[in-house]
Amino acid sequence: MSLSATFSVEASTTVQRHSVAYGSTVDFAIQSLTGIETIEWSIVGTSKSTQAALVITPAGSPSGATASCVMPADPGDGLGRAFAVKLRVSNQIESAVAYRIFGAVNAAGIVPLVVGEELWGNATHGWTDIFNQALNTI
Repeated sequence: MSLSATFSVEASTTVQRHSVAYGSTVDFAIQSLTGIETIEWSIVGTSKSTQAALVITPAGSPSGATASCVMPADPGDGLGRAFAVKLRVSNQIESAVAYRIFGAVNAAGIVPLVVGEELWGNATHGWTDIFNQALNTI
């Protein structure tokens, strides 16, 4: 049996950048608990060096089957804020990991990139589309 760390952000399981409002509660949910014995949620990247990582609150049954965090208030600088959330699930034999990007859009209407991002925001193109959109505005 193979563990799955697939999880939803605001009820969407699509590997994409998830746009959420400043000050909103962001909800996460594991899609299959089959074979899972341990669940670990963490914020592993932010879009701005001065932005503190958010606190993730586990919930559900078993604890951690769902989780949530609260987006910070709008700092008013137009830069947007984004975060990378990591889910690690395991049992005595194996483990699985998944990442998702979520955040408030910047002045250009784009959820910003986060440090360490690879294919977390898009399953095939990662940060490439966002970077190209930014280049188009220059």
